[in-house]
Amino acid sequence: LDIPHRYYDRCRTNAPHLLSGQVNHWMGQNQDSVRMLRLHRGFCRAFLSDRYRPLDNWDLAQAVLPQLSNGFEIRSCELTEKHFYIKAISHEVEPKEVGVGDLVRIGISVRNSDVGCAALSVAPFVERLICTNGMTINGMAQRKRHVGRRNNGFSDEEMVTEFLTDETRQAEDKAFWLKIRDTVAATAKEATLEKVVNQMKEAQDIPVEGDPVEVVRRVCQKVTVTNDEETNVMKHLIEGGDLSAYGVANAITLQAGETADYDRSSELEKIGWQVLQLPAVNFSVN
Repeated sequence: LDIPHRYYDRCRTNAPHLLSGQVNHWMGQNQDSVRMLRLHRGFCRAFLSDRYRPLDNWDLAQAVLPQLSNGFEIRSCELTEKHFYIKAISHEVEPKEVGVGDLVRIGISVRNSDVGCAALSVAPFVERLICTNGMTINGMAQRKRHVGRRNNGFSDEEMVTEFLTDETRQAEDKAFWLKIRDTVAATAKEATLEKVVNQMKEAQDIPVEGDPVEVVRRVCQKVTVTNDEETNVMKHLIEGGDLSAYGVANAITLQAGETADYDRSSELEKIGWQVLQLPAVNFSVN
């Protein structure tokens, strides 16, 4: 509908009546456009473009779970209104030490949204043994957007694709899911864990300088942690006693473990890794 996303979110929070009027108006101007509706038992789950490619959660599970049946332990899995998650830890890769007695081990985090809220993502996932904090290494994720051919046809070539047999489409899907399976197999490796541990060690060497409360406030603002979450992050940082960038990241992943909403908890696990990537200047207040 060409409504800017930030404006959409602002209206949704502060002026839903205004948003409703605008959405209805612009939708009425696009009656000739082709859309995909995803339905379940009479309810519309998603209103999507004609280029949306369904990558269903069921098919993802069928591709991923056999790969995780040997050498992995499922840490958690969840189906929310918007996302599907699988998080697992590998027992084939030996844990590595960040500090004395502080071991981390590697696994995998798989996330998908079959209603258009996110791309399919396969990312390394690490777990800290002393507290079972989880951290998703989003910067190393492999992603597949839900974009395919148009579902209507305008050119002759596009028209031909409309008449592909079910057998051909199934073969294309099978090839895609085999790639996802191979990606899962290649994600939880020792070399990846070593890179993550090295980043954690570097963060340990970045001290929190100045007022810790102000440092936490600035970091939380930068990585979009809410005010309520910020209070708990500060509490976890004090209890942990590690006034470093690594300590702040762990305080955020501790908050993730205490967050009831699975989507938000998973987001905080990614934010923990974001914090480890911040330059040292973000942890110093003069």
